[in-house]
Amino acid sequence: QTHTFFIQSRDEFSNEIHDGPLQEVQIIETKSSSQIGGYFEVSMFETTIRVYASAFTSELEKSLQSIPGVGSLTVASNSAKDLVVGKTAAVTKGLDTIIPSGELPEFIAGDWIRIGDQVEGSLFSITDMADVAPFTVTLSSPYLGESSVSSNIYQHGSSQNRKGYQYIVSFDAALGDLPKLVVDGTLLEGGDVNIEVTSCNWNVHQSLRTHASSSSPIDGYFYLTYGNKQTRMLSVGTSADELKNAILKDITSIHSLSVTHEQDHGLGANSWAIHLKSFDDNAQLFFAEGHLLSGGT
Repeated sequence: QTHTFFIQSRDEFSNEIHDGPLQEVQIIETKSSSQIGGYFEVSMFETTIRVYASAFTSELEKSLQSIPGVGSLTVASNSAKDLVVGKTAAVTKGLDTIIPSGELPEFIAGDWIRIGDQVEGSLFSITDMADVAPFTVTLSSPYLGESSVSSNIYQHGSSQNRKGYQYIVSFDAALGDLPKLVVDGTLLEGGDVNIEVTSCNWNVHQSLRTHASSSSPIDGYFYLTYGNKQTRMLSVGTSADELKNAILKDITSIHSLSVTHEQDHGLGANSWAIHLKSFDDNAQLFFAEGHLLSGGT
């Protein structure tokens, strides 16, 4: 008689592993109630690097790559999305200089600037600013978007009041699962200054929100779909426990999760934060079906 067996690889949260390692993403965020200054330190593989509080993404990227064993990585950011009202810039693809529509007292050398679209626009730091017309601004790298005579420009917070930055660190997939980066903000300056790291996996953290787009309060029901499964109908004011139980009972490929609920955004709007902890295959996005909602959407 012949017997067979197999070994199922699983991660630390008991999720089945079907494919090779995914690119790990960790997010570093500094926060302050006033202009942030000083330095912060990041440690990995028993090596520590120190960077300025306002270090641009490319500076942190270069410093992290200097750590033995880290290899290739990229650093991006969602910072610098505050529109500079009434100002635009002429940009030319391939050049590292831009010509603003007027003087830019909102910025100084070293500040971050986003050009073009608020979400997808390219991010730079400013390396130099001319103090006479046409007030040419020199960027940290060439602009690679489409040329334009009047691109929107965005700053981070307000002039001389940059209250912290975000760094999205994407590691080489070959490194596999990594421990959380260790950060130290002892040398940071500012009010109530803080630094923290979030370890991210695709789709593990998701948010759901009902939003009132009119003056009518939201009422009615919705359901969630996950892959080819869906939950039962849920009321617009469903609690965190109710949503959690519905997901666990109706979507059999999810085994463990946490849900937090924040309500009363106005007009019956609600939001839920979903954290998937154990699940089959790769985490997927939830999709909400709200055709039975009434009032705001």
